[in-house]
Amino acid sequence: MQFNQDFITKMQNLLGDESPKFFNALESPSQKGITVNTGRLNGQDFVTLADFSTTPIPQVSNGYYTKDLKIGNHILSHLGIIYSQEPSAMYPVEMLDIQPGDIVLDLCSAPGGKSIQILEKLNGTGFLISNEIVYNRAKILYENLTKMGFKNFAITCNNPQDFSLLNMKFDRILVDAPCGGEGMFRKDNFDFNAYNNSSIETNSRRQINILNSIAGLLKPGGKLVYSTCTYDTRENEEVVKAFIDNHTNYQLTPCPRLDSVTVAGVDIDTHTNTTLCRRRYPHLFDGEGQFMALLTNIEPDTEEYFAKNIIPGYEPIYKKDVEIISKAFKDIADISHLDILKRNDNYYVVPDITLNLKGLNVVSIGVLMGNIERGNLKIAHEFYHAYSNLFNNHIDLNLSQVDHYLRGEELEITSDTTGVCVVTTYGIALGGGKLTQGKLKNYYPKNLRLNK
Repeated sequence: MQFNQDFITKMQNLLGDESPKFFNALESPSQKGITVNTGRLNGQDFVTLADFSTTPIPQVSNGYYTKDLKIGNHILSHLGIIYSQEPSAMYPVEMLDIQPGDIVLDLCSAPGGKSIQILEKLNGTGFLISNEIVYNRAKILYENLTKMGFKNFAITCNNPQDFSLLNMKFDRILVDAPCGGEGMFRKDNFDFNAYNNSSIETNSRRQINILNSIAGLLKPGGKLVYSTCTYDTRENEEVVKAFIDNHTNYQLTPCPRLDSVTVAGVDIDTHTNTTLCRRRYPHLFDGEGQFMALLTNIEPDTEEYFAKNIIPGYEPIYKKDVEIISKAFKDIADISHLDILKRNDNYYVVPDITLNLKGLNVVSIGVLMGNIERGNLKIAHEFYHAYSNLFNNHIDLNLSQVDHYLRGEELEITSDTTGVCVVTTYGIALGGGKLTQGKLKNYYPKNLRLNK
């Protein structure tokens, strides 16, 4: 692997005598990892079902090292049980210390690994706003979260600065900022022609602006984690120092639980103890490079929060909508207790929570129930995943049948069941179908199917 001289000199200055070990580590293969969605399958059952080797990642809940595993085509991926994630990238969410019921903002979230971790920790409680500035990436983010069967989240597509006027407060905020990506050199094809002091300074200014935009959104006592996958102090410790200098109610906070799997940040200033920041290097730990800092809002909690329920672009359902929905689910599932909103011809099941999202572009909220086609409601694939327990009929497939189902094929099934059903394996939802005279019509989406 070839590096430019600026990077070599920088790492020698950062690591001193350890720098040869660092560069040697970059010549070895990168370490792969997965996070496991224990909301759909507990850890013990996962270990039993996994047909590949796994090793728990230290101090990471439901994180495992893996080798030579093609995640995308694996049945556990289609079931929403596993998600591919770089091991070091799992630690910022561990540092965030999510608690049940927390309201969380993941500001720079695509493709979704950290949002998946957050939702796993919320375990059906609280709420997550998962933001991605690029619309096409926001759509991928939505697909990744819904495949896991999560319900308590919204996807927004906004510039971070749009959040500065948001009239709501969060218990936890994660800013996994866009950065130079030095920590991913051996994992990704890196363009050193675009890597220079000018680009680093541009990144640093952008990162400070991102943090400033959400400085007023954290509740007193709340926690914010700032993280990058780069090494340069100008994008890491110096950004944290600049933010704290401008916002004195924020304080760098130790995270003793991660001391054994990280090293101290770089000491850049006598007034700000930036050694409380944490770093990971590939020659010290299994994984790529990572920087993270935990900040706490130490201002006293003197105000009460009265949120107004505003979800731009979504409206209540009316009598005609109720008739369409009731017709679609008659004798199929009991959906009478669900809270439903409408956007254009789409219906969404939303959690019972008050959210003021005024000023944001809300791509989705909760779970898509379905959309109107030719005057009728077509039930969405993600609804089968998230609300499988509401359906009257379930067809459980063996592994051989699952392979055919994931390829979109019609199946012959021996069953007295007829009509629309949830298709499962090991009791976990794969998708939907319709059983008629022993033949299962396949509703698995074409864009998700395995190649025949």
